[in-house]
Amino acid sequence: MKRTVWIAAALLCASLAAHAQLEKRDVHIAVGGKSAFYYLPLTIAEQLGYFKDEGLEVKISDFAGGAQALRAVVGGSAEVVSGAYEHTISMQAKKQYLTAFVLQGRLPQIALGVAKEKAAGFKSFKDLKGMKIGVTAPGSSTHNLVKQLLTKAGLDPAKDVSIVGAGTGATAIAAMKSRQIDAIANVDPVMTKLEMDGDVVIVADTRTLKGTQEIWGAPLPPAGCLYAPEEFVKRYPNVAQALANAIVRADKWIARASATDVAKVVPESYLLGDRALYLFAFDKVKPALSPDGLISDAGARATLEALRHFDPAVREAQIDLARTYTNDFARRANAKYKSSPPALALENITCTFVSGARGGARYTAVRDTTIVVAPGEFVSVVGPTGCGKSTLLNVAAGLLAPSAGTVRVFGEPLAGVNRRAGYLFQQDALMPWRNALENITVGLEFRGVPRETARQQGRDWLRRVGLAGFGDRYPHQLSGGMRKRVALAQTLILDPQILLMDEPFSALDVQTRQLMENELLELWSADRKSVVFITHDLEEAIALSDRVVVLSAGPESHPIGEYAIDIPRPRDVSETRLTRRFLELHAEIWHAMKAEVLKGYARQLQ
Repeated sequence: MKRTVWIAAALLCASLAAHAQLEKRDVHIAVGGKSAFYYLPLTIAEQLGYFKDEGLEVKISDFAGGAQALRAVVGGSAEVVSGAYEHTISMQAKKQYLTAFVLQGRLPQIALGVAKEKAAGFKSFKDLKGMKIGVTAPGSSTHNLVKQLLTKAGLDPAKDVSIVGAGTGATAIAAMKSRQIDAIANVDPVMTKLEMDGDVVIVADTRTLKGTQEIWGAPLPPAGCLYAPEEFVKRYPNVAQALANAIVRADKWIARASATDVAKVVPESYLLGDRALYLFAFDKVKPALSPDGLISDAGARATLEALRHFDPAVREAQIDLARTYTNDFARRANAKYKSSPPALALENITCTFVSGARGGARYTAVRDTTIVVAPGEFVSVVGPTGCGKSTLLNVAAGLLAPSAGTVRVFGEPLAGVNRRAGYLFQQDALMPWRNALENITVGLEFRGVPRETARQQGRDWLRRVGLAGFGDRYPHQLSGGMRKRVALAQTLILDPQILLMDEPFSALDVQTRQLMENELLELWSADRKSVVFITHDLEEAIALSDRVVVLSAGPESHPIGEYAIDIPRPRDVSETRLTRRFLELHAEIWHAMKAEVLKGYARQLQ
C-alpha cells in the first residue's frame, strides 16, 4: 500500500514538474462557431485532453461568429481567439497588435452559395447586387470573402447588398432553408448540407486548393488559427507554447484520422442530425486543414493583398506582417510531436531489365517513380496493361531490387524481403495437399508457433472470413471466392503492417468480386493496415481506396496523377458506385487515364 502511494505521489510530482514552467494554467479561448470544421483542431484538442496534457485548464466560449469572438478578446473577457488569421492584419490597421501562433486550417474553407431558384440567372458576382447575403457574423471572415468578391465585381459591399448575420450550424441552415436570405457564405458542414439538400448552388469555393487559388491568387492563405494580443504572447510564452503543442498534436491526429474516427470524438450536435453527410463533408474538407500548424509566408502576403482591395483601413496602413504571426511555437511543437514516418515509401524508383536473348537489349519498366503510403492508408495503383504496376509491388515486397531509387519501410531502408508486408497474389497460392485450416496456419507454423495455438488462430480467421465449418475442405472443394477468402486469411493471420495486393479479385465473377471487396473493407477497417492495391479496374480502385495513383503507359512508366477519394466510410462498394461523387471521381480520373490506356493498347498491337 505504501509503495502504491509513493508511486502515485512520484507521478504527481513529475507531472507538476513537467508543467511548472507555465506562467499560468487557466486560459480562456473565444471562438465563433466551434462546431465548424474550420475549428476542428480546437475541438479535437479539447475532447482528447491535449490541453490538459500540456498542463492547461482551458475554457472555451462559443460565439455566433469570429467577429464577436475577436471583440471578446479586445474587450478583455477572453485571452485567446480561435479565429481567422486575417483579423490580425485588419486589427493592426487599427493600431491593435495581435499575433497568430499556430494554424488550424491552411485553406479558408468558405463557400458562397446562391439559392437554387436564383442560380439560373446567376452569371457573375455582379448578379449578387440587391441580394440579402447571410454570413456567420458581420465583420467575420465569411463577410470578408463576400466583400472580396463584390469588390472584384465592381460592386460596393456597403451599398449593393444587404448583409445578415446568420450564425453557424443549424441557425445558418434554417436561415437559408426558410429563404430569409438569398445567398450564404459559410463553412462546412453547413455548406455541404445545403448543397446536398439542393438548397443552394455553390458559386465560389475556398474549400479546395483550386477554388482558393482562383479567388486568392495564392495556394495556402492562412485560415483558422489561434491568435492573441501581442502582449499576451510575450508575457506568457510558455502558455502560448502549450496551446501550440496541443493544436499541432490535434492537427496531426486529424491528418491520420478517418471521418468515422472524427465523428466518434466530436459532440453529437456537430453532426447536424445527419451522420453520413458529416462523414462526407469531413472527407471533402480534410485537405484544407493544416497538417502541422505552420503559417505559409506566401499565404500571409496574399491575405494582406486581398484585404487591401476591399478594406480602406488596411490599404492606407503600413502593415508590419511579421508582427501578425510567428511560426516559432508551431516549429517547436512539431519537434515535440514528430509525425510518424510513412509505412511505405518508394522513392525515385527505376527498374530496367536487360534481355539475355536479344543481345542485351534494355527495357525500362518504370522510371523515377515515387509513391508514399501513410500508416493506415489504402492506396490503389491503376494504369494501362504493362505499365509496371506489379513491378512496383515486387519492389515494395523486396522481391525485386530496383535499378535506382530507395525503398523505405516505416522510415528504414529496405534490405531484402519486406518482412513487415503480406503479399496477396493474383492467383491464390494455396497448397493442394493441405485443407483450408492447414493452409491458413502454414505461415504460423514456419514461425514456430505451437500447433494448437496456430489452429486456434486459424479457426478464428476461418470465422472472420465467413468460412467457419469449411476448415477441413481442400482447395479443389472450394469455390473461387472461398479460395480467395482462405488466401486472405492466410496473409492476415500473420498480422502484417503492410498489405500488398496484386489484382487479387480479378479472376472472380462480378457478384463474388463485390462480396470480396466488401469483405476486404470490413477486415481492413478493424485495424487499418497500410494497403497497396494493384488493379486494372478503376471502379474497384475508387470504391476501395483513400487515394488512387495513376501510372502512365510503359515503357518508362511514372505517376501522372494522384486523386484523394473523398467518399465517406464505411462503404458498400455496390452502393458507392451509384453515388454522384463516385461518378464525378470516375470521370475525372478516367479523363487522365484514357489517353494512356489507348497508348498501352496500341503498343500491344505492334
